[in-house]
Amino acid sequence: MIGQCACPPLAVVPSLELEGQAPETADGKGAPPVAECEAPPAALLDKLAYEIIKEEQRLKSEQVDGKGPLFSPMLCHLLYSLAVMVPLHPKVAANSASVRGSAFAQLMKVQNIVAQSVQPQALYDPADGKRAKLFLYVKATASIRAGLQIITSSWLAADFGSRFAITEEGGKDFIQYCTKHINQVYNNKTALTRVLGTPWERMMLSQGPTSTIAELLLIVCSNDANLKEVSKLGGEPALHSLSRYGESAQIRQQATMLLTKLAVMQA
Repeated sequence: MIGQCACPPLAVVPSLELEGQAPETADGKGAPPVAECEAPPAALLDKLAYEIIKEEQRLKSEQVDGKGPLFSPMLCHLLYSLAVMVPLHPKVAANSASVRGSAFAQLMKVQNIVAQSVQPQALYDPADGKRAKLFLYVKATASIRAGLQIITSSWLAADFGSRFAITEEGGKDFIQYCTKHINQVYNNKTALTRVLGTPWERMMLSQGPTSTIAELLLIVCSNDANLKEVSKLGGEPALHSLSRYGESAQIRQQATMLLTKLAVMQA
Protein backbone atom coordinates (compact mmCIF):
# COMPACT_ATOMS: atom_id res chain seq x y z
CA MET A 1 0.00 0.00 0.00
CA ILE A 2 2.84 2.39 0.85
CA GLY A 3 4.56 1.63 -2.43
CA GLN A 4 1.39 2.13 -4.46
CA CYS A 5 0.68 5.46 -2.75
CA ALA A 6 4.26 6.68 -3.23
CA CYS A 7 4.19 5.72 -6.91
CA PRO A 8 0.55 5.30 -8.04
CA PRO A 9 -0.06 3.32 -11.23
CA LEU A 10 -1.49 5.09 -14.25
CA ALA A 11 -5.21 5.01 -14.88
CA VAL A 12 -6.11 2.82 -17.82
CA VAL A 13 -9.18 2.41 -19.99
CA PRO A 14 -10.24 -1.27 -19.71
CA SER A 15 -11.25 -1.63 -23.36
CA LEU A 16 -7.94 -0.28 -24.64
CA GLU A 17 -5.97 -2.20 -22.03
CA LEU A 18 -7.41 -5.45 -23.35
CA GLU A 19 -6.08 -4.61 -26.79
CA GLY A 20 -2.62 -3.92 -25.41
CA GLN A 21 -2.76 -0.23 -26.35
CA ALA A 22 -1.66 2.66 -24.17
CA PRO A 23 -4.63 4.94 -23.45
CA GLU A 24 -4.03 8.60 -24.21
CA THR A 25 -5.74 11.75 -23.11
CA ALA A 26 -6.60 14.74 -25.25
CA ASP A 27 -3.26 16.40 -24.50
CA GLY A 28 -1.36 13.31 -25.64
CA LYS A 29 0.43 12.86 -22.31
CA GLY A 30 -1.15 9.54 -21.50
CA ALA A 31 -3.44 8.51 -18.68
CA PRO A 32 -3.02 10.24 -15.29
CA PRO A 33 -2.23 8.31 -12.09
CA VAL A 34 -5.19 6.64 -10.43
CA ALA A 35 -4.60 8.83 -7.37
CA GLU A 36 -2.57 11.80 -6.25
CA CYS A 37 -1.05 11.12 -2.85
CA GLU A 38 1.10 13.32 -0.68
CA ALA A 39 4.71 12.27 -0.27
CA PRO A 40 5.17 10.05 2.82
CA PRO A 41 7.23 11.50 5.67
CA ALA A 42 10.98 10.93 5.64
CA ALA A 43 10.76 9.27 9.07
CA LEU A 44 9.03 6.34 7.40
CA LEU A 45 12.31 5.47 5.66
CA ASP A 46 13.95 4.38 8.91
CA LYS A 47 10.82 2.56 10.02
CA LEU A 48 10.74 0.47 6.84
CA ALA A 49 14.49 -0.09 7.02
CA TYR A 50 14.21 -1.42 10.59
CA GLU A 51 11.43 -3.77 9.52
CA ILE A 52 13.62 -5.06 6.68
CA ILE A 53 16.52 -5.67 9.06
CA LYS A 54 14.15 -7.44 11.48
CA GLU A 55 12.90 -9.71 8.69
CA GLU A 56 16.51 -10.42 7.65
CA GLN A 57 17.35 -11.46 11.20
CA ARG A 58 14.27 -13.68 11.39
CA LEU A 59 15.16 -15.50 8.17
CA LYS A 60 18.77 -16.07 9.25
CA SER A 61 17.77 -17.27 12.72
CA GLU A 62 15.44 -19.89 11.24
CA GLN A 63 18.12 -21.41 9.02
CA VAL A 64 19.45 -24.83 10.08
CA ASP A 65 23.03 -25.70 9.08
CA GLY A 66 22.99 -22.95 6.49
CA LYS A 67 19.81 -24.23 4.89
CA GLY A 68 16.55 -22.33 4.72
CA PRO A 69 15.08 -19.37 2.85
CA LEU A 70 16.91 -16.03 2.83
CA PHE A 71 14.18 -14.33 0.80
CA SER A 72 10.50 -14.02 1.69
CA PRO A 73 7.39 -12.31 0.28
CA MET A 74 7.36 -9.94 3.27
CA LEU A 75 10.97 -8.97 2.57
CA CYS A 76 10.10 -8.26 -1.08
CA HIS A 77 7.13 -6.08 -0.08
CA LEU A 78 9.17 -4.08 2.42
CA LEU A 79 12.03 -3.55 -0.02
CA TYR A 80 9.62 -2.48 -2.75
CA SER A 81 8.06 0.10 -0.43
CA LEU A 82 11.45 1.46 0.56
CA ALA A 83 12.70 1.50 -3.04
CA VAL A 84 9.81 3.67 -4.27
CA MET A 85 10.08 5.98 -1.24
CA VAL A 86 13.82 6.69 -1.47
CA PRO A 87 13.60 8.91 -4.61
CA LEU A 88 11.25 11.20 -2.66
CA HIS A 89 13.86 11.77 0.09
CA PRO A 90 17.23 10.89 -1.52
CA LYS A 91 19.51 12.90 0.78
CA VAL A 92 17.81 11.63 3.94
CA ALA A 93 18.09 8.06 2.63
CA ALA A 94 21.75 8.49 1.67
CA ASN A 95 22.62 9.65 5.20
CA SER A 96 20.55 6.99 6.99
CA ALA A 97 22.57 4.12 8.44
CA SER A 98 19.49 1.88 8.67
CA VAL A 99 18.54 2.46 5.02
CA ARG A 100 22.10 1.73 3.90
CA GLY A 101 22.24 -1.36 6.08
CA SER A 102 18.97 -2.79 4.78
CA ALA A 103 20.02 -2.24 1.16
CA PHE A 104 23.57 -3.51 1.61
CA ALA A 105 22.22 -6.65 3.30
CA GLN A 106 20.58 -7.63 0.00
CA LEU A 107 23.73 -6.97 -1.99
CA MET A 108 25.90 -8.84 0.50
CA LYS A 109 23.79 -11.93 -0.15
CA VAL A 110 25.10 -11.99 -3.69
CA GLN A 111 28.68 -11.97 -2.43
CA ASN A 112 28.05 -14.76 0.07
CA ILE A 113 26.07 -16.93 -2.33
CA VAL A 114 28.73 -16.68 -5.06
CA ALA A 115 31.74 -16.91 -2.72
CA GLN A 116 30.36 -19.92 -0.81
CA SER A 117 28.84 -21.59 -3.89
CA VAL A 118 25.45 -21.84 -2.19
CA GLN A 119 23.08 -23.91 -4.32
CA PRO A 120 19.43 -22.89 -4.79
CA GLN A 121 18.14 -26.06 -3.15
CA ALA A 122 19.58 -24.85 0.16
CA LEU A 123 17.43 -21.71 -0.01
CA TYR A 124 14.08 -23.25 -0.95
CA ASP A 125 11.04 -22.34 1.14
CA PRO A 126 9.06 -25.53 1.96
CA ALA A 127 5.85 -23.49 1.88
CA ASP A 128 6.35 -22.92 -1.87
CA GLY A 129 5.99 -26.63 -2.62
CA LYS A 130 6.71 -27.74 -6.18
CA ARG A 131 7.20 -24.15 -7.32
CA ALA A 132 9.97 -23.47 -4.77
CA LYS A 133 12.64 -23.01 -7.45
CA LEU A 134 10.56 -20.53 -9.47
CA PHE A 135 9.56 -18.52 -6.41
CA LEU A 136 13.16 -18.46 -5.16
CA TYR A 137 14.36 -16.93 -8.44
CA VAL A 138 11.56 -14.35 -8.37
CA LYS A 139 12.08 -13.38 -4.73
CA ALA A 140 15.87 -13.29 -5.03
CA THR A 141 15.79 -11.14 -8.17
CA ALA A 142 13.20 -8.76 -6.70
CA SER A 143 15.09 -8.34 -3.42
CA ILE A 144 18.47 -7.76 -5.04
CA ARG A 145 17.14 -5.30 -7.61
CA ALA A 146 15.20 -3.41 -4.95
CA GLY A 147 18.33 -3.16 -2.80
CA LEU A 148 20.29 -1.86 -5.77
CA GLN A 149 17.51 0.62 -6.57
CA ILE A 150 17.68 1.96 -3.01
CA ILE A 151 21.44 2.55 -3.31
CA THR A 152 21.35 4.20 -6.72
CA SER A 153 18.26 6.29 -5.99
CA SER A 154 19.84 7.70 -2.84
CA TRP A 155 23.52 8.07 -3.61
CA LEU A 156 23.13 9.10 -7.24
CA ALA A 157 19.91 11.12 -7.00
CA ALA A 158 21.28 13.01 -3.98
CA ASP A 159 23.96 14.35 -6.34
CA PHE A 160 26.70 12.39 -4.63
CA GLY A 161 29.50 11.21 -6.88
CA SER A 162 32.66 13.11 -7.69
CA ARG A 163 31.54 15.78 -5.19
CA PHE A 164 30.89 13.17 -2.55
CA ALA A 165 33.47 13.14 0.27
CA ILE A 166 34.32 9.82 1.84
CA THR A 167 34.60 11.57 5.18
CA GLU A 168 30.84 12.25 5.12
CA GLU A 169 28.55 10.09 7.23
CA GLY A 170 28.42 6.55 5.91
CA GLY A 171 31.10 7.24 3.31
CA LYS A 172 33.72 4.84 4.65
CA ASP A 173 31.15 2.06 5.11
CA PHE A 174 30.01 2.47 1.53
CA ILE A 175 33.54 2.46 0.09
CA GLN A 176 34.57 -0.56 2.17
CA TYR A 177 31.53 -2.42 0.85
CA CYS A 178 32.36 -1.42 -2.74
CA THR A 179 36.01 -2.52 -2.51
CA LYS A 180 35.15 -5.81 -0.82
CA HIS A 181 32.46 -6.56 -3.38
CA ILE A 182 34.70 -5.74 -6.33
CA ASN A 183 37.61 -7.81 -4.98
CA GLN A 184 35.30 -10.82 -4.57
CA VAL A 185 33.54 -10.47 -7.90
CA TYR A 186 36.23 -9.28 -10.31
CA ASN A 187 38.68 -12.18 -10.33
CA ASN A 188 39.61 -15.16 -12.46
CA LYS A 189 37.21 -17.51 -10.66
CA THR A 190 34.22 -15.23 -11.26
CA ALA A 191 35.21 -14.72 -14.88
CA LEU A 192 34.96 -18.50 -15.34
CA THR A 193 31.71 -18.64 -13.38
CA ARG A 194 30.11 -16.16 -15.78
CA VAL A 195 30.76 -18.67 -18.59
CA LEU A 196 30.77 -22.10 -16.96
CA GLY A 197 28.70 -21.50 -13.80
CA THR A 198 25.26 -22.92 -13.11
CA PRO A 199 22.18 -20.93 -14.17
CA TRP A 200 21.75 -19.93 -10.49
CA GLU A 201 25.32 -18.56 -10.22
CA ARG A 202 25.05 -16.73 -13.54
CA MET A 203 21.73 -15.21 -12.46
CA MET A 204 23.25 -14.01 -9.17
CA LEU A 205 26.08 -12.31 -11.06
CA SER A 206 23.94 -10.81 -13.80
CA GLN A 207 21.18 -9.53 -11.51
CA GLY A 208 23.54 -8.36 -8.80
CA PRO A 209 24.99 -4.91 -8.25
CA THR A 210 28.42 -5.55 -9.77
CA SER A 211 28.52 -3.11 -12.69
CA THR A 212 26.73 -0.32 -10.84
CA ILE A 213 28.99 -0.62 -7.78
CA ALA A 214 32.04 -0.50 -10.07
CA GLU A 215 30.75 2.64 -11.78
CA LEU A 216 30.01 4.32 -8.44
CA LEU A 217 33.52 3.59 -7.16
CA LEU A 218 35.11 4.99 -10.31
CA ILE A 219 32.99 8.16 -10.05
CA VAL A 220 33.93 8.67 -6.41
CA CYS A 221 37.63 8.08 -7.18
CA SER A 222 37.63 10.76 -9.87
CA ASN A 223 38.09 13.24 -7.02
CA ASP A 224 41.75 13.42 -5.89
CA ALA A 225 40.92 13.66 -2.18
CA ASN A 226 38.61 10.66 -2.43
CA LEU A 227 41.21 8.68 -4.36
CA LYS A 228 43.69 9.12 -1.49
CA GLU A 229 41.10 8.01 1.05
CA VAL A 230 40.07 5.03 -1.08
CA SER A 231 43.67 3.81 -1.15
CA LYS A 232 43.69 3.81 2.68
CA LEU A 233 40.52 1.70 2.73
CA GLY A 234 41.86 -1.07 0.50
CA GLY A 235 40.70 0.48 -2.74
CA GLU A 236 43.93 -0.05 -4.66
CA PRO A 237 43.44 -3.84 -5.02
CA ALA A 238 39.86 -3.15 -6.14
CA LEU A 239 41.10 -0.82 -8.87
CA HIS A 240 43.63 -3.50 -9.92
CA SER A 241 40.78 -6.02 -10.17
CA LEU A 242 38.72 -3.62 -12.29
CA SER A 243 41.68 -2.88 -14.57
CA ARG A 244 42.05 -6.61 -15.30
CA TYR A 245 38.53 -8.03 -15.16
CA GLY A 246 36.20 -5.06 -15.80
CA GLU A 247 33.22 -5.81 -18.06
CA SER A 248 34.08 -3.20 -20.66
CA ALA A 249 37.24 -1.66 -22.09
CA GLN A 250 36.10 1.73 -20.79
CA ILE A 251 35.92 0.51 -17.17
CA ARG A 252 39.31 -1.21 -17.47
CA GLN A 253 40.83 1.94 -18.95
CA GLN A 254 39.35 4.19 -16.24
CA ALA A 255 40.66 1.92 -13.49
CA THR A 256 44.12 1.84 -15.06
CA MET A 257 44.19 5.64 -15.31
CA LEU A 258 43.19 5.98 -11.65
CA LEU A 259 45.91 3.52 -10.62
CA THR A 260 48.47 5.55 -12.55
CA LYS A 261 47.19 8.76 -10.97
CA LEU A 262 47.37 7.18 -7.51
CA ALA A 263 50.95 6.02 -8.12
CA VAL A 264 51.96 9.57 -9.08
CA MET A 265 50.23 11.02 -6.00
CA GLN A 266 51.98 8.55 -3.70
CA ALA A 267 55.41 9.07 -5.26
